[in-house]
Amino acid sequence: DVTVTIYPDARHELLNETNRDEVTADILGFLARTVGR
Repeated sequence: DVTVTIYPDARHELLNETNRDEVTADILGFLARTVGR
């Protein structure tokens, strides 16, 4: 499973950016889809 997500306003430290809630939701969604396989 390879997914590329570009966060336009983010720099290099995604979990400490202003859109960290969106990034965290994407990470948790990825884990939910892949861990349960």
